Amino acid sequence: MESNLRLTREHAFVLSEIDIKNIWGTLEQYFGAVSANVEFTDNIERKAESIEQLLAFENSKKRSIRRVEFSSRSENGENRSKVTFENYEHRPVLITASGIDDVITRFSDSCEEIIDGLKPWYSRLCKLDFFYIIGGIAFIGFMLLRIMVPDSPKEAPTELSRAIEILSILSAIFAALWFAIWGLNKIRAKCFPIATFAIGQGKERHRVIENIRWGVVVAFAVSFSASAVFGLLA
Repeated sequence: MESNLRLTREHAFVLSEIDIKNIWGTLEQYFGAVSANVEFTDNIERKAESIEQLLAFENSKKRSIRRVEFSSRSENGENRSKVTFENYEHRPVLITASGIDDVITRFSDSCEEIIDGLKPWYSRLCKLDFFYIIGGIAFIGFMLLRIMVPDSPKEAPTELSRAIEILSILSAIFAALWFAIWGLNKIRAKCFPIATFAIGQGKERHRVIENIRWGVVVAFAVSFSASAVFGLLA
């Protein structure tokens, strides 16, 4: 009986050398020869025929890895699979396979265990969108302002100069909100990336950003604790 597997994961991942070896070995075990197509940020795709070739990529900041696609196929072509890791928010991990049911079932179980181990502690933060947070706060603020300043039917029409002034102020507020959302989302994407390829120079980048992440978490925890203690003592 032939079976087909299509598995997607939307959580973040950190792909290290050990993980690559585990995935490579699993594909070899169930399917056969393995190769990897690696796409870089310079828009060039390079092929690795061995683990050594894949791990030898510099993965520099200028030419960092954007996507890695592992491919494997049995000699008779009966069983085949692809495992893709990509810096793509809506589908970071994609696994497809087809072949004999028993092989596909066992491969799926083994592969899922590996993928689960790639999920970093900050995975949920990768989906955080400050548009909804700041937008929600702004909306509530404008609603409260609307309630606190009721309409007055006897009020004289607003002069053109005053209307332009109000419009300018509102435009400045919305522009500031937009830049704040854009900036915070950029910082979030930098500090909590959906895809991390911790090989080559990427290992050092991952180590540095991980230290920054924990520094932010510790600073937030200390600030929150200090505020709580001050509130109790006040």
